[in-house]
Amino acid sequence: MLTLKKTVMLVLTAILTLWLLYACGHGENKGTSSDTSESQAVSSVAAESSAGNSSGESSENQPSDESSAAEISVDESSTQDTSSAVPSESESSEEESSEEESSQEEPSNDESSEDESSVEESSEEESSETEPSEDESSAEKSSEDESNESSEEELSEDESSEEEAVKNWPYIQGSFIQYSPFLNYSETQLEKHFDYLKEAGIEYLVLYSSAFLDKEGKYTTIYYPSEYAKTKKSANFSDTYSDITEKILKQCQSHGIKAYITPITMDGWGNTWGVGQKEKTDVFVKETLEISKEMYNLFKGKYGDTFYGWYFAPEFSNYFMYWNDTYYNNTRDMFNAILEGYNKIDKTMPFMLSPYFADYYPYSNPKDTAAAWDRIFSGINFRKGDIFCPQDCVGSGLVKIGSFTEFYSEFKKVIDKYENLAFWGNPEDFVQVNWSSAPVTRYVLQLEKAAEYVEGFISFAYSHYYAPDIAGTDKFHNDYVSYFNTGRVDYYGENRTPAFVSTNYTPVTAGVRLEAVVNNCKYGVFKVEFYRGGTLVATVITSEEDYGKPRLTLTGYDKAITENGEYAYYAKVYAFSGEIVSSEVKKIQIEVDKCISIGKKYTTDYKGSATYPDDGKKLTDGKFATTSSYADSAASGFAGTTNVYFIIDLEGEYAISAVVARALNSGSGGAIIPTTVRVSFSADGSTYSNQIALDGPSRPTEAGWAVAEFNTGGVKARYVKIEYLALRNWLFIDEFSVYGS
Repeated sequence: MLTLKKTVMLVLTAILTLWLLYACGHGENKGTSSDTSESQAVSSVAAESSAGNSSGESSENQPSDESSAAEISVDESSTQDTSSAVPSESESSEEESSEEESSQEEPSNDESSEDESSVEESSEEESSETEPSEDESSAEKSSEDESNESSEEELSEDESSEEEAVKNWPYIQGSFIQYSPFLNYSETQLEKHFDYLKEAGIEYLVLYSSAFLDKEGKYTTIYYPSEYAKTKKSANFSDTYSDITEKILKQCQSHGIKAYITPITMDGWGNTWGVGQKEKTDVFVKETLEISKEMYNLFKGKYGDTFYGWYFAPEFSNYFMYWNDTYYNNTRDMFNAILEGYNKIDKTMPFMLSPYFADYYPYSNPKDTAAAWDRIFSGINFRKGDIFCPQDCVGSGLVKIGSFTEFYSEFKKVIDKYENLAFWGNPEDFVQVNWSSAPVTRYVLQLEKAAEYVEGFISFAYSHYYAPDIAGTDKFHNDYVSYFNTGRVDYYGENRTPAFVSTNYTPVTAGVRLEAVVNNCKYGVFKVEFYRGGTLVATVITSEEDYGKPRLTLTGYDKAITENGEYAYYAKVYAFSGEIVSSEVKKIQIEVDKCISIGKKYTTDYKGSATYPDDGKKLTDGKFATTSSYADSAASGFAGTTNVYFIIDLEGEYAISAVVARALNSGSGGAIIPTTVRVSFSADGSTYSNQIALDGPSRPTEAGWAVAEFNTGGVKARYVKIEYLALRNWLFIDEFSVYGS
């Protein structure tokens, strides 16, 4: 009996030992697998988490270059598999399948219990003739418990490791980079910038743009060493920075970022201009393919998969209501010609386009916009890996943050019909009204709203609005990287809705000072609008520095008061998340200096731009801009000159107390107040004196408009001369105001 008992115990010990070796060995294998596949898991899950429950992971098409006479023969062995670059359903399925297989191979806690139960039953049957002693039974039970605990701990550690590799919140996979801010960067500066991009999880980068052409198809600027472009140079051709593309590619390669190349940007192609004329689309296709082939030959062999895909620069809008069959046919033909050309260059390189849309008339509504794209897509030969990546248009203000998903929802219905077309989103991380950076609170809200529709995000533009070296602060980068790593956001308050603390309206020399004090809210305060009666008189945008303040004070001015009297004012505050709150109405009695320039004629040495013309009356009509947009109807635009002057005829002699001149000062530098603003006075319109000059850049701003206010001390004159000297870019003026009696 003693021999049988020992035999039974040896058998039990052997069974337990084998089981423990199996469990431990499998746990080690799983840990290794998790480590080696971590980067792929993050990349794939990124697309899935961005997409939420999105089901259609078809790839979208981008225009390919039309082949020239000299076709390129590409060795099939050198081509890359596009599916590995753009996360696809097949990849997701493979990973899920792999995970399922792993879970089957590795015993779960339940399986462990079943195995133990089986062993115990066997033990009971075999040892029924001779029961082990209590001590032996306890020792055996203790050994089993320790084994189970060890196995469970290993499984728990493996599962925890796998969970850490998965981000179940939406984040951007790619972004855009425009060359202009980096043209004079050193290699060290570029490397630091790309370190920022890598910290933010950037995997794809659209390089914008390789070459620029005028409307005649002549090259104005190139950013790589192009021999082809030199054969079609414009009068102002420049290749000064022809090394910047390779500098950027080098950084992409060293940081593991795949580059989408933008071959050309052509004047007149910012929107859908030109698609109605076949000769224009033909020029665009030809130049796109010529540049693409030349760049492929220069860089593909050296940079391999870093030189990854193609980007289509024209930003088509949803201005579809006037499209006819010619527009649709030309557009389909253009895309097919480009795609055919790209297939001949390297059919493994994906293509991407990023159109925009607006949610107001005369732009098409979401359903009609999606239907128009469906009509375009239906005739295009997509390739697996091509991407349709529409801008969400929240940063530009063309669409409200609460409604852009109406477009995305309709787009998804259409794109799901096309097997080879992927739907990605382009969340905008800026505030276009003053070209500032959007708070990460709003940016993340955009990602969250879009995630259920799209398969990934390529955002305009991390380099320009969040990277510390360009943004001028590390605040936005740090906030986003923290979110990227943790999925958490530090919001500005508990309530989604901002609240007014007070409003104040105070008469000043040249109008009324408008002030609103508001408590901040969860996503932050975007702007305050001030109204006199039912008329919008001023809009004040929250500055970047004030985003996180618990309480904000926003100040504007009403410059259009012409008569003394009682006026009623109120304000509206807008949250970045779209909520709007109105203040109470306050009535105040106002006595202001008389504006004596309203309706008076003026002359100038420059009539302004044909796009933003001046009629000789607009700048003294008493109407002020209510937005900080170039297109504000109250403003006139001037460019292409160094200096410009205006002479106002007051039609009589006045004692002048003040002169006020306002010029748009956008954060982008597109419209910027000149270096010097100067005013002088004359009795006869010939001889000017009492000159006063102000430094332009140091002028205070009112809702994006730089205010040059001259206190003139009662100088007597009939003619007032206002000069802008050393223009630095576009000059937009909304009003001149002369006060006196």
